[in-house]
Order: sequence, then structure tokens, then C-alpha cells
Amino acid sequence: DTALPETFATSSTAKLTINASGLIGIGTTSPWGLVSINPNGLSGPSFVIGSSSATSFVVDNGGKIGIGTTTPWKRLSITGTVSDSQVAIAYDSTRWATMQVDSVGDLFIDAQGADIRMNEDNLWVCAGGSCPSGTPSGNGNIIAETAIGVASSSPWANLSVNATAGVPAFAVGSSTTLFTIAANQNIGIGSTTPWGKLSVSTGGSIVVSENTLATSTSMTVDWRNGNAQLIRIGTAAVTISFAGYIEGQRLLLTICNPAAGTPGSITWGTSILWAGGSTPSKTATVDKCDAWSFYATMATTTLRIFGAQTANF
Repeated sequence: DTALPETFATSSTAKLTINASGLIGIGTTSPWGLVSINPNGLSGPSFVIGSSSATSFVVDNGGKIGIGTTTPWKRLSITGTVSDSQVAIAYDSTRWATMQVDSVGDLFIDAQGADIRMNEDNLWVCAGGSCPSGTPSGNGNIIAETAIGVASSSPWANLSVNATAGVPAFAVGSSTTLFTIAANQNIGIGSTTPWGKLSVSTGGSIVVSENTLATSTSMTVDWRNGNAQLIRIGTAAVTISFAGYIEGQRLLLTICNPAAGTPGSITWGTSILWAGGSTPSKTATVDKCDAWSFYATMATTTLRIFGAQTANF
């Protein structure tokens, strides 16, 4: 009778049912798809294609699918202890991409077209089990939580670039003409072949703004704050000391008198070797300036400062 289901059973449990609609049930008398399988407490897989070891294709009781494994641990688990890739995605027989997990657990991706593109996405490379929160501006960003190595497999800083002879370590601009760091550590501005540690091409210059110190009776000129600095004194005596200098460094210090009143005297708190062996006298006229030139050197085997004055501007 075609109106009734055909059921094949052992004891009281249905093993195979074909209902009036042509649906097939295995382990169920009420199939819900063309072929429906209900494990009914079965300890093994729900569905298997392959040998008795069940390693070809397995669907376990939890709905996990395994290919090459009898115990899938994710919704889709693919296992292959092989030296080749375990997964292939193809456009056709000649255009493909593969993925492989090797014997130490590293993932290799090989695209036949030699490009891997992430469209409208950001790439996060994180150290822990989850990435830190953040909101990059737009898409197309690369966020590395620890370090990035360029031509280096052992980055030693947040961004490490390992240079090779003849190839700039870093370049900004078309054809590396704006800013270049060469493999020999020379830096070029407007030059692809810097000839010194810092080279500026024709038509360029290095400009350092003049640093003005607050007027006080005791001033410390830190050479790290610029190699051109300005002091405006008042009518009180002033002590001037130096800090933050190294051999080879130069400083141009302009000292200007007040516009009214008797300018205060200057005492130099740092030991300086003066041109001619004596300390020059500052200009005593109001509203006038002296230019003082200093050069730090190891010429005397001890770090000293050579000083000279150009007076009365």
C-alpha cells in the first residue's frame, strides 16, 4: 500500500523507513529530508564514507564533519599527515590556491596567481588568543601587536628593516627620491645615493629654529634643545651653564642686553677654553647683542668646549 510507510526494524527501533512521500529515514520513522539519519544514541559516527577506519568522510553525532579523521573537533575538520596541501580551492584546473598545515603546525597558503588579496578588510596579527580592541581608520590597514620584520625573520624593534647592499633599507616617494636610508646607514633627503650620514640634495637645506630661554639669573643651556639658542638678560647678574652636549657638537648662542637700564654681568658656569686664553667681555651697551660660538671637542682628551665671541650687534 503506497499510502503507508515501509519500515524495516529490529526489535522496536526503526532502522530504515521510506514514507509515502519518498523520503528515506535511517534510525527514524519520520524523515525530514530526502535522506534523514538519526543516530538514536549510536556511539559511533552518524554517517561514514570510507573504510572501517572511517577516515574518508565522517559526520559525528554532534554534527561535526571530518575528512581524513574519525574524530572531527570542529564543524569541518580536515586532516592529512602529508607533505602536500590538505585543502585546494580552484577556479579551474590551472588556477587554484592551496592551504597546508605542516608537521609543526604552521599554515602555508599558496596561490597559483602569486597574490593573496584581502578586499575591504584590515589584517590583525596578534600575540595572544584575541586581538586588542581598536578602531582603525577605514580598511586596508595592517595592525601588528608585537613587531614587523622587513627582510628579517627576527625583528629587533617594533619595525625592523634589514638592508642589503645596493637596496635602500627605507624609501619614501616615487623612485625613492624624497627620503632614503641606504644599506650603509646613510640618509638621503632628495637623494637616492646619499654620500654622507645625512645628505641633502641641491636646492635643500637643514633649518633649526632658534630656541629662546626664559630670562633668569641662572640659566642652563641644554644643547639638545637646538644648536641655535637665544638669551635675553636683564639688569641682574646671570650665571650661564651648559648641559646635553657631546663631542663634535656646535652651538650658536646669542645673548642680548635689555632695552633700558644697566645690563647685568655674565658668569660662565661651565669650564670653557676661550680663544686667546681669556674670557671675552660682553658688550655693555643697552639693546645690543653678542654672538657666542661654542664647539664641544675631545681635542684635550677630556670633553671640553671651545668658545669665541663676535660682539656688539
